[in-house]
Amino acid sequence: MKTSSFLKVVLFGFILTLPFLSCQHKTTTAVPGYPLAGKWTGTTAQNQPITITVDHIDTGFFITSYDFSISKVFQTGTDSLHLVRSSTNGMAAVIKDTFSVPIANVSADYEHVRGTFDAVKMTLTGDIRVIFRAESDSVTETYTATKKE
Repeated sequence: MKTSSFLKVVLFGFILTLPFLSCQHKTTTAVPGYPLAGKWTGTTAQNQPITITVDHIDTGFFITSYDFSISKVFQTGTDSLHLVRSSTNGMAAVIKDTFSVPIANVSADYEHVRGTFDAVKMTLTGDIRVIFRAESDSVTETYTATKKE
């Protein structure tokens, strides 16, 4: 009798562990939320360097700095701007892989740095809009960047 009860307990325990034994451990190279944090470097359509920094702050990703130059040709010559801005608190959140940072705390529709991350290609593409002398003198340039390791 003792042997049959013991065998029943062992058999019952084995049956309970079967679902766990049959599961395979799956590994993946993807990092949850993919690794946005870091420096993204590239060039603008004007062949000028651009750097955008993304940091993980609290529960999300934020743009914490940008550095780029942009130019506009006028009849009297060429105006160039070198724009650098940083904030440890973040200037704009990355939401659904996109962001829009207003330049000089003005509306992002007026002057901005915008971008979209591609998690598969690990690229960042976007546009910059800057106004030089008047609204009619605005420049919108595209850029492409990759994450610098």
